[in-house]
Amino acid sequence: MERGKKLNGTYTLIDEIGSGGGGVVYRAYHERLKTYVVVKKIKENVKGILDGRAEADILKKIKHTYLPRVYDFLEIDGEIYTVMDYIPGKSLDKALAEEGRFPQKQVLAWAEELAEALEYLHNQNPPVVHSDIKPANIMLTPEGKICLIDFNISLAFDSGMKTSTGISGGYSPPEQYPNLARYRQFAEERKKPSFQDETRTMTSGRGAATVTADAGFADPGETATVTATADSRTEAGRTETATDRMEAGRTETVEADGRTEAGRTETAETETEADRTIRGTIGRGVDERSDIYSLGATLYHLVTGIKPGRDFEQIVPIDQCGTELSEGFVHILQKMMELRPEDRYQNGGELLHAFRHIYELDTEYQNYRKRRRNRKLLTGVLYLAGAALLGSGWAVRQREKDTAYNRGMEQAEACMAEGSFDEAFAVLSSAMEIRPERIEAYGSETLRLYQTGSYDDCIRYAVDILLNPVYRVEDEKDRSVLGDIYYVLGNCYMEKEDYSNAELNLKNAIDQYSQNSLYYRDYAITLAKQGRVQEAESVLEQATALHLGEDSIYMVQGEIAFAKGDQKAAQEYLLRAVSAAEDDQLRKRAVLLCDRIYRELGTAYIDQEIGLLEQEENRFGGAASAMNLSERLADAYARKAEADESVRQEYYEKALERFEYLYENGYSTRQMMENIAILYEQMDQYNEAEDMLMQMLEKYPDSYAVYKRLAYLEADQQQNKENADRDYRQMKEYADRAMELYDDQGQDQEMQMLKQMLVDLADGGWL
Repeated sequence: MERGKKLNGTYTLIDEIGSGGGGVVYRAYHERLKTYVVVKKIKENVKGILDGRAEADILKKIKHTYLPRVYDFLEIDGEIYTVMDYIPGKSLDKALAEEGRFPQKQVLAWAEELAEALEYLHNQNPPVVHSDIKPANIMLTPEGKICLIDFNISLAFDSGMKTSTGISGGYSPPEQYPNLARYRQFAEERKKPSFQDETRTMTSGRGAATVTADAGFADPGETATVTATADSRTEAGRTETATDRMEAGRTETVEADGRTEAGRTETAETETEADRTIRGTIGRGVDERSDIYSLGATLYHLVTGIKPGRDFEQIVPIDQCGTELSEGFVHILQKMMELRPEDRYQNGGELLHAFRHIYELDTEYQNYRKRRRNRKLLTGVLYLAGAALLGSGWAVRQREKDTAYNRGMEQAEACMAEGSFDEAFAVLSSAMEIRPERIEAYGSETLRLYQTGSYDDCIRYAVDILLNPVYRVEDEKDRSVLGDIYYVLGNCYMEKEDYSNAELNLKNAIDQYSQNSLYYRDYAITLAKQGRVQEAESVLEQATALHLGEDSIYMVQGEIAFAKGDQKAAQEYLLRAVSAAEDDQLRKRAVLLCDRIYRELGTAYIDQEIGLLEQEENRFGGAASAMNLSERLADAYARKAEADESVRQEYYEKALERFEYLYENGYSTRQMMENIAILYEQMDQYNEAEDMLMQMLEKYPDSYAVYKRLAYLEADQQQNKENADRDYRQMKEYADRAMELYDDQGQDQEMQMLKQMLVDLADGGWL
């Protein structure tokens, strides 16, 4: 399609950025949202599968931190398009080409994030199977986040999951091949340089297939789309039956069961166990377990630097690749890459649990557990031996345990109220040892992790204790604590802006204990965050009936008004929530959303924004939980300086003071370091700006943004010199390096300006 074409009056095509088994991919501009998106034109062989919009809605509901959002599904003039998030950054196949391989710690972090994405997809109803996981379909964003891209659109429309699937050599599992003959052919073609623009039609006694291989993938020749249809097989315009055929000067026998091998007939006597497994698995069609294999093969490649071979029997076992890995990681990868789907993890949820408990697979940990079990057994024997003598004192000891447990819980609550979280952890740990079967301490530990801002740790802990409970839930009080655990878990996901998981856990909280109005409050907020306004209003009514507090009602009303696009009403509700709030967390949420509204309303409201943030920062008194308020305030000061020249220096200094305070207290990010460097540069403190950028370069050596900022800094310094003294060579070196690392397809306007600056300098004879 031509550049500049507008689809549905909304999406303006910019350029083609790739082609895959499911269609051609274009970068486009979303005119309403003012952002870049990806438009995928679905190919002819997939179009026939689509039979309505109900299945498309499954994709449009997908919202997860590590997945692109599907904005739209279009049918225009007989053509079909999907519209998704444009994910800037670098695909992992390109990163592999640069790095060779990655350390286990990094790969494990990515693995857990990708397993979370698969858990989410596989939990949809019906399950969504990606079917083409490989390094080229995993993006590493400039912020260091992972995103799994390029869903096989056909699988969302095919409940049988066999109609149309892609084959990516080395990453696809056996069941993804349509038949054994195709697998053998694909394995033998591993030395062929490209499948580019090649189409084959094949017929067998088992079923016809159209095989289309496309250019534009990161692995040329590695991906083919296979669509199973009828019952014969042709290749290159000729018919092939279950008889001998001549090809390239050799005889290849196709037996009745479809198995072939160059120059020989394969019999049951010569079959290996792997042969039998492959033959029994091929052609079964993909499901959730297919994604497990493909992700395993991808992780294998990332951690070893060796791409798995197309021939399953020739793949070097992970423990023989010469890469030092933990026992747990080796075990998980081996299980993920089992040839039989039944032997793998069965879905993303099982895989995620394995990664979150990986340490339990190491020998050292197992020996520790064994020693601990032995000690418990010995203790149990001694206890039983003395039971007859001490039976009369058992009830007394139980009461003493309960007293110690209850005192510990009171002490932990006091410590958390004072912000003494380490002390609270020690007390709660002791309480769990005294009464491991009681649930209260586990609920308090979940809350403690949440209050420290350790949202990822809190999620891991809560999921673990929910999946592997050692406590008992016996009465309504216990169910209310279990509801609290789900509630805190839902709030962790809300803090991470993962609203679908937040919704799921808050609904679980209500299911456990339906009398807590706060559960309904936050459930309504997650619905509003997802634009489901009517549902949010209905849930708010339920919360109000349970005597929800005035401050909470205002908060939900503010979220609903914001979701409707009524910023003025949202602002009024949120300010009322701030005034009435008794809970610090609720108050902070209201302030942060109100701040966002002020930003969207523009510089006319910047003084009100600053006033609100200063008021709240003072109220929290520099507490760790209020660091994000200070960051917002620093940013507001910088925007005030840019908008009002009369106070520029004063507000730049205020912004710098806040950012430096945050940085020195460990609250540092790439964006914050860049902001500090920019402020130094704006204030003509070039040496300080350069020092900060060099620290940033140490921490983020492959970030184009660092080199971009260094180039601008060097240009500013040269601009302040006399013409005869200017030397732009260093600036050009920084700019060239930024260009090498830059992979955002024109989204960063500063990079476009930098390119033009180099052109202007060259035209002016400065370079």
